[in-house]
Amino acid sequence: MEGKLKFDEFQQIDAQKWEEKLLADLKGKAIPNVEKAGFVINPFLTQIPSQSPQIQVKNEIAWQMSMSFDLSDSKKLNEALLKNLALGIQDITIHWHDELDETVVFNNIHRKMIQIEIIETAKNRFTIDINNEDSYFESFKSLLKKHELSELQSIQLLSSKDFLLNIAFLRATKLFLQEKKIDLAVRLAPNYSSLDQDQDIQCIAKTMIAIAGVIGGADSIELAKIEQGTDPDDYLRINNMIHHILREEAHLSQVNDPLAGSYFLEDLSHKILQKFSAL
Repeated sequence: MEGKLKFDEFQQIDAQKWEEKLLADLKGKAIPNVEKAGFVINPFLTQIPSQSPQIQVKNEIAWQMSMSFDLSDSKKLNEALLKNLALGIQDITIHWHDELDETVVFNNIHRKMIQIEIIETAKNRFTIDINNEDSYFESFKSLLKKHELSELQSIQLLSSKDFLLNIAFLRATKLFLQEKKIDLAVRLAPNYSSLDQDQDIQCIAKTMIAIAGVIGGADSIELAKIEQGTDPDDYLRINNMIHHILREEAHLSQVNDPLAGSYFLEDLSHKILQKFSAL
């Protein structure tokens, strides 16, 4: 349209000219670099990045609303499952106890209509803590060298307090699995031990985790864990509403891989992928 500039109408400037201009503006001071997880990212575009493969999400409706349950009473577990299914939960993780009665637990539940993952041993799921970068890479090294991938149902990433790191590590994990043709779902969950005890602050933190999970390409996102002593009513309603608001009001489910082309996150994800290849 007349009066609007197209991108190709802007003058092309290479990285060297950008650097000269920045140094002139900074009057000879060094250009500050941004460091994340030990990786140094230039604060300006140094080259046109090659097109990265698009993050693939396993579900047609973007991320699945996930919740985990760690209860040893069959009747209470059944009641909690039914209540959360009514609130829209689609992906359920049950930490199974020997005393649970399967018939009672799944009474009135159509198991084929939802995703249910039963964790009986440590072999079913591989959990990696993003909060500790060194531990993250060591865990992946262990996954590739020692773990039988055929026994795994999913990879779970425990979030850090850094919003951008959550996105970058999630993207790198997804791209790595796609590159290696490893068909595993990737789920993002809070590190519950590091969450603030204040419910209002916790709600904000979980919202940021959910946004990072959505735009980072998580297959499912867990925001709540039901265990013995959990007060279910307000706790469940608030945590489930975070999912619904991001879907129905923020419309984050309508764009696949919204951060594709973001220089900073593409570069950080690429550097993480390079470190994967050296494992």
